[in-house]
Amino acid sequence: MPRRHDRIRAGLRSLLAVAAVLGGAWAATRPAPNGGGMRVIASTCTSLAGRTNAQRANALMAASLLNDRRLAPGGELSFNRCVGEWTPRRGFVRAPVSSGGILVQAHGGGVCQTSTTLYGAALRAGLAILERHRHEVRPRYAPPGLDAAVAFGAADLRLRNDYPFPVQVRAGAVGDLLTVSLLGAGQAATCRLEVTGEPGGAARPLLVGGLGRSGGRRIVRQAGSPGWAVTTTRLWTGAGRPDRREAMSVDRYRAASAVINVGAPPSDLTSGTVPL
Repeated sequence: MPRRHDRIRAGLRSLLAVAAVLGGAWAATRPAPNGGGMRVIASTCTSLAGRTNAQRANALMAASLLNDRRLAPGGELSFNRCVGEWTPRRGFVRAPVSSGGILVQAHGGGVCQTSTTLYGAALRAGLAILERHRHEVRPRYAPPGLDAAVAFGAADLRLRNDYPFPVQVRAGAVGDLLTVSLLGAGQAATCRLEVTGEPGGAARPLLVGGLGRSGGRRIVRQAGSPGWAVTTTRLWTGAGRPDRREAMSVDRYRAASAVINVGAPPSDLTSGTVPL
């Protein structure tokens, strides 16, 4: 038993180190007991700090629709089927969302943070990943290689429970931490993630509006993001499985330009940087 605890601690340290090195506001939390015979077998949180109120609202709406979902043994979970369409009628609001590296307003902006947080938990819990898509530009709330983009009717995150016991989803937020935990009553594998890669070049800033206007100022409307090329591997131990390596993804993210308003008049009171 002590050796197993040592492996869990080592895996946690490794995963947290990846998040720190790659600059993502992302963390894996430690498995913990839960009432009713269920225990947290894996949990991941992402930071809502710096997100707009509308993005937060959409992320939390998606989390509430995921909360308490159960995957029977052999059962599958579709993020899009669980969350449904991102319409005003269902409570989703317009919020910034990246489209080709440029932030635009769309209903459901922020939902991808919830799918990303679920993906991190599913990777660590040892669930089978049936479908996952990267973002075109790396989002700030997760390290590259550990995000999961969704778009209703176009891109989904689909998981399968290969354990002989049900797995339950718990999703919600405390303060600025959006958390997705996966619970089960049986023995789950211990999975560790290995993410390797490096950033690419940065894109040139995009200057808009009022060029050459004297007495003006510059306002950064959107932060830029460098390109990335990363490989993600899942390392397995326990639950009757031999140690093995599973290639999860090879992702290439393109660089996005910072958007700078040049010559903005003094009456322009728009706040500064909006991250992707």
